[in-house]
Amino acid sequence: MSPRLRKYDVPGTEHGAGLFVRMHVRFQREIMSSVQQVVEIFVTCVENDGPLLKLWGQLDRTQATTVERLILQLREHFERGLFVPSTVNLGQLCCARYNDGVYYRARVTSLADLSVGRVAVHFIDYGNSEVVLLNDIRSLEANSLTTMLASMSDQATDFFLAGILPFAGAWDENSLAFIRQALCYEELKSVVVAQIGNKRLIKVFYNNEDFAHFLIASKIGVSMAIHAQQALIQSYCGVDSAMPMFPGFTVPPPSRMLLNHLRGQTLAVPPPRPAIRIDCNSQNMLGNTPSFQEKARIFTTPVLELNSEHTVYVSYVEDGPLSFAVQLQAKERTLSALMDELNKSSPVHFTQPLMPGSVCLGRFTEDQTLYRAVVVNVLDDKCKLYYVDFGNSEVVPYSEIFELPQQFIFTEVMALHFALAGLKNLTVSEDIKSYFKELVTEKPLHLRVIPPEGPPIKQYGELRLNGTNVLDLLIQKMKEKQEPCNFSVMPLPKVGTTEVVKVSYMIYASKFYVQLEINAEALKSVMLAVEAVCTDVAPLRADQLQVGLPCCAQFSEDGKWYRAKILSLSSSLVEVLYVDYGNIDCVSLSSVKPIDPNLVKILNAQAIPCCLFGFQENMNENLAAKLEEMTLDKTLTMVVKNKLPNDVVLVELYDNPLGSHVNVGAQLLSNETAHESTRTQPIHNSTTEERGECLRNDCT
Repeated sequence: MSPRLRKYDVPGTEHGAGLFVRMHVRFQREIMSSVQQVVEIFVTCVENDGPLLKLWGQLDRTQATTVERLILQLREHFERGLFVPSTVNLGQLCCARYNDGVYYRARVTSLADLSVGRVAVHFIDYGNSEVVLLNDIRSLEANSLTTMLASMSDQATDFFLAGILPFAGAWDENSLAFIRQALCYEELKSVVVAQIGNKRLIKVFYNNEDFAHFLIASKIGVSMAIHAQQALIQSYCGVDSAMPMFPGFTVPPPSRMLLNHLRGQTLAVPPPRPAIRIDCNSQNMLGNTPSFQEKARIFTTPVLELNSEHTVYVSYVEDGPLSFAVQLQAKERTLSALMDELNKSSPVHFTQPLMPGSVCLGRFTEDQTLYRAVVVNVLDDKCKLYYVDFGNSEVVPYSEIFELPQQFIFTEVMALHFALAGLKNLTVSEDIKSYFKELVTEKPLHLRVIPPEGPPIKQYGELRLNGTNVLDLLIQKMKEKQEPCNFSVMPLPKVGTTEVVKVSYMIYASKFYVQLEINAEALKSVMLAVEAVCTDVAPLRADQLQVGLPCCAQFSEDGKWYRAKILSLSSSLVEVLYVDYGNIDCVSLSSVKPIDPNLVKILNAQAIPCCLFGFQENMNENLAAKLEEMTLDKTLTMVVKNKLPNDVVLVELYDNPLGSHVNVGAQLLSNETAHESTRTQPIHNSTTEERGECLRNDCT
C-alpha cells in the first residue's frame, strides 16, 4: 500500500499564495510589531508628516531588485505607448513614469485632476507621492509578466524617527534636504523601539550614532521622550481622540488647534472635480484655431482585415516570433518613393523642445538615411526614436533629429506590428528567437491574419516560408534544441545547524519532508505566480509530456496549481512529484500545464527529505500518524544530526509551546504503544512504494 494522502500534509493555502521570491528573508513585516528588533533599512524617501519625521525604506533589497528587473524588461513596451489602461480608478495598481523618465510601480491616490489629464500616485516601492500625466500610466494587467509584477508586495515601508521633533516647530525644506542627503539610498541599521497600531518608531544609526541625537546636536531637532512621542502619534494619527499627556516632554506640546490644523493639512484630500467633456467642434472652446484634424501630427497603424492574406517582408524582429514588424509587398513602391522624397531636400532642425509622441525625421546611425519617426523618450541631449516604417528603435543625438514636413505625415505607417499565432502554450527561448530572425530576414513570406490571441496591442498572423508553416519549423527546432530546465535541489542544511521549519509531508518517521521557514515568503510568492500563469495557459499536449519535465500540476484535493515534476506517464494519467512539498499524485492530462522557466530557476525545490533521529529504519504507519498529529501546522526547531544516503538529513525536531523545548522524538518514544509497535525495515524506497497504487492501476 502506498501512504495515504492526508489533507494537511500536501500543498494548500497554508503554504501557497503570494508572489515572487525572497531567497533570504532577514525578517518579516508581519512581525515588525515586536520592539527592540534590529533591522536593516535601505532608505528611499524622507518626508515630514506634520511634526513627525517619516522615513520610507526597503526591507529586502533582493526582492526590490527583482521588481526593478521586471520593470526593466517592460520598459521598452511602456515607452512605445503599450499597456495604456482604458480606464484609471482610485486605488489602481500601475506603473507610472517619474520625472527622471523611468517607470516605477505606483498606486493611484487621487483623481481630482483627471479632467486635465493628471492623476496623483504613490510610488509603492519608494514611498514618495507625485502628480503624473495620465499618458504616463501603464497597466499591470496586460500579460503574465505584468501580472507577476502586480502580485509582488509593496517594497517601501514607513517609519517615524524616534525621539525627535523639529527645532523650530516644523520641518523646513532646508532641514529635510540635509536629512535626505544623509540618509537616502543608504542601508542603515535601525531598531524598532515602539509600535502604535500600524505606526512604528525607529532609531536609525548613522556612522554608529543615533541619528536623532546627531540632529539634536546640530540644532535641527529637539529631544522628545518615546512615550510622549507615542502619545503624539496616537493623537495626530487619530488613534485616540483624547488629548494626550506629555510627561517628560522637553518642549511645549502642540496645541489641539495645531494638531487639527496639521491633520487637515496632511490628510485632507480635495473633492474630485466633475469630469469636463470637451467638445472639439465648439467654437467657444477653440475660437478661430484650425481644427484638430487639419493640424494633426500623428501616425496611425492600419489594421489588416481578419483572414486576409498578404505577401510581406519582415523589416524588424524585436522579440523573435513574439513581436516583429512586417511591410506589405504591395506597398513596396510607395515606401521606396517616400524614402526618395524624404532624402531629397535639406532637413530643418527643430526650434522647440521635443516631447514624447512628437513626429519627426531621424537620421539612422547605420546608413545615415532619414526615416519617419516618433519620439519615444527625451534624454539629456538625445532622444529615443521609433522608426514607424520599419519598426525598429534607436537613441539619436538631438542634432540628427529634424522636423517632418506636413506632406509626409500620412495617416498610415508602413511597419505593422505582429506576433506569430500559436505560441501561447510554447516557451520561446533566446535560441528560438534567433532562429526565427534567421528564417524570416530578407525573405518574402505569406501572411494570413487571424483573430487576436492576446491584448490588441498588435495583430496576430500565420507565416509561411516557401509554403511551410513557420510555426512548424520553430516547433521542430524546439524539439531539436530542448533546453534542459530542471528544479535545483535545495542545499541540505549543514550538520550541527539549527533551522526553523514546518513539516510539509509525512510518510514515516524515517521519511518525511520539511520546508525552511526562512523561505516561506519566497515560496508564497512563487505559488501566486504559478497560479496567475496557469489561469491563461492551456494544458500540455500529450506529445509534449515526458518523464522528468518540470511543469505546473493541479492538486486533486484543493484544485490549486503547484510546481511539479513528471515521474511517469500513462494514456490517461500523469504521475507528478510536488517538488516544494514532497508528496506524489496522479492527475489527469488536463491538470498538467507548462511552467515558465523563470519559475523553475527562481527558487530551489523546497521539500527537504528528513529522517527523525532514533527512528532511522522505522516504517510504522501508526507511529507516522502520531508524529503527524504532533507536528501538524506547527513551526518547529530542527537540529541537523547527520547526513544519510540519498540526500536525507537525520534530524531532531523540537516543539516550542509557551517557550519550552519539547523533543518530538523523545515524546514519541515515551508512547509505550507506539514504541512496542516499532518494527525494523529497510529505509523506504521512494521509487517504488511512495509512488502509489495509481501507478499499478492507471500509470502502467
